[in-house]
Amino acid sequence: MESKVVDNRDKMNEQLKTPERNINKENEGSPKKAWTVKDVVLEAMRRSANKFFELKNKEEVDERLNKKLQPPLFVTNRWSQSILNYFKNGWENMLLRWGLWDELVVHKVLTNGYHWIMTGDLNVTLHPKEHTMGGANMTIDMMEFSECVDKIEVTELSSSRLFFTWDKNPLNTILKVMKKLDRIIVNEEFLTKFNNAIH
Repeated sequence: MESKVVDNRDKMNEQLKTPERNINKENEGSPKKAWTVKDVVLEAMRRSANKFFELKNKEEVDERLNKKLQPPLFVTNRWSQSILNYFKNGWENMLLRWGLWDELVVHKVLTNGYHWIMTGDLNVTLHPKEHTMGGANMTIDMMEFSECVDKIEVTELSSSRLFFTWDKNPLNTILKVMKKLDRIIVNEEFLTKFNNAIH
């Protein structure tokens, strides 16, 4: 165990002995003091900057998804492959949800006068309180889901179980994010016929 610590210190000292670089080469003749930075430090700075740009790009993708805007080619050309995949997955999920909401409106017309029930993971919360990191505002997805629920005139069946149904980090109590994604939704005819129903 002790030898590993010594080895790591030796490796760190070796890295710090790498040649220094003058990052102000264009100002070498000027009276200003030129900065010199070790290669290891310079590389760490580059990695940090890349993470920052990745985060900024994700924020841009989220904004485009919320506004339902496809990015132009000159924007996607500067995105990394992981950001392109992030956008593609978000866009496909959005299209799937739109299709589901349209199908439910059609289903409501077909079952007019009959009782019906819908269960499952709809992958979107209905209210901000259904998300532990939700905040006070409704997202576009939540507004579309709420609009669909109003159109098809359904309500959620009362529950005697846990409120949150999905946990992002079940083993990490510090970074725990929980949502209510699974639900049982019924129409008025169902509640009339099974007025004591609860899950």
